[in-house]
Amino acid sequence: MRYLAFLCFCLVTAALADPALLLDDDDSFRIYGVHIDRTPKQPWTGLGIYLGRGYVLTPAHVAGLGFWRNPRVEVEGRDLPTKVLKDGHFHDVDITLLGVDEQQLPVRLGLRRLTLCQNAPWVGEDVVVATRESAARSHVMSPYLLPADTPAKNSAVLPYLPETAAAGSGIFDAHRKCLLGIVSGKIWRNEIVQEDGRLVSGPRDVATYFVPASTIADFIPATVHF
Repeated sequence: MRYLAFLCFCLVTAALADPALLLDDDDSFRIYGVHIDRTPKQPWTGLGIYLGRGYVLTPAHVAGLGFWRNPRVEVEGRDLPTKVLKDGHFHDVDITLLGVDEQQLPVRLGLRRLTLCQNAPWVGEDVVVATRESAARSHVMSPYLLPADTPAKNSAVLPYLPETAAAGSGIFDAHRKCLLGIVSGKIWRNEIVQEDGRLVSGPRDVATYFVPASTIADFIPATVHF
């Protein structure tokens, strides 16, 4: 009986120390979300994912290029300078790896480590798309449903929904709890619709494409371990 009481006490204490333990499975992924700001600060805020050991992943187009970048990571009100460890490019591999001082991170985040998924995304796979503010369910979409001119590198996709389309959102395997990818951008096609009794042609967002874990693994330098 005393053992059960002690165990309950430990669980409650751990939950109070780490509020993520009080969240449901989907919301628990939100702790890995961070904000990315350029210097000087822009009117918009970018998104990124904390991998562990002071490493942060964000889309290259969010971090910026050349002297315009100087990205900073904001988490729980702490605005931290970064070191750009490896640059990608929007037209190639749209991710950039940043490093922050692990000592300056909140303890409950700094101690966490993400695992990259080993499996390639498969059609119909259940995923959780998470940022610091939200988590939403989605699934991997068939690339055969994309416009014919879609580049092959953009073939890892989810159905388009505004709540899962923000660049820098993390995509997590809903069952294995590993990082399946990071959102890069949207795919659209021209469609003809009826408006005010006449047919008009216009763009419609149909999918969100992401950089898959296999590409992330190839991109990250061999000296980086998280």
